[in-house]
Amino acid sequence: MILLSVEINCLRGIKNLKLDFNGKNSVIYRDNGTGKSGVIDAIDFLIKGEITRLSGIGSKNLSLDKHGKYVTESIDNSWVKAVVKLPDYDESIEIMRYLKDPNKLVCDPKYSAEFEEIGKLAELRAHYLSRREILQVINSTDQDRAKFVFFR
Repeated sequence: MILLSVEINCLRGIKNLKLDFNGKNSVIYRDNGTGKSGVIDAIDFLIKGEITRLSGIGSKNLSLDKHGKYVTESIDNSWVKAVVKLPDYDESIEIMRYLKDPNKLVCDPKYSAEFEEIGKLAELRAHYLSRREILQVINSTDQDRAKFVFFR
C-alpha cells in the first residue's frame, strides 16, 4: 500500500492536520512535542484500528477511547482518512477509520478483501517500529539486523 495523503482530525495531540506524501518516502521531523508521534499513531490506527503505543507492556490503564482522542474533543470528532494506492489497481482509494468505531475500516467494498489482508499483515507489527527498535536496527551488525527484520 502506498500512502498518498493522510488527514488526521482530533486524534492524540493533533487537532487537524493534512499531509500530502504523493506516494514518496517522507521524513517527519520537528521539535519535541510537535506531533510527530501523533502522525505515526494516526497511521497505525488507520491500518489496525488500534494504537500500538497505547497497548502492551507498560501501557497500564491507557485506552483507545480515552487516550486516543484529542484532549479537548469528543470521540465522535476523532478520525483518520487517507488516500492510498494498492499495487494491483490504477485508481486512488480513500479509506477512513473513526475512533468511535475502531474495528471498522470505511472503504469501497470492492477493496475490502485487500484491506483485510493488509490488516492481517499489520498484526505482525511489520509496519511499526518504536524508537527503541529503530535504534536497535541502526546499532546492530548486518547479521543481527537481518535477524531482527525477519524474526521479530
